[in-house]
Amino acid sequence: MASLLPNSPRARRRLIVAAAVLVAAGAAVLVVLLIPNNHGGIASSSGTETVQLVKRQKQIRVTPRMRASINAPSTSSCRVPLPAKIRPPSAPS
Repeated sequence: MASLLPNSPRARRRLIVAAAVLVAAGAAVLVVLLIPNNHGGIASSSGTETVQLVKRQKQIRVTPRMRASINAPSTSSCRVPLPAKIRPPSAPS
């Protein structure tokens, strides 16, 4: 019975490369055909209303006095509760 593979190593290598290229091309074709292209994307409204533009806010310099007032601790943030004492379960109470 004759072998399906060629006797030459070079011919066998070329046959394997050609088969790999065909398998890759077939997989690419299947991906293109099976993945729908009419669904997905970003859902948008009808698009007939006017576009809303964001007004750019004016930048101001922050003086050291302003920075100090921002970084100053408020009355609610300066009270830090003390951590509870952790005792091992075997310690007497």
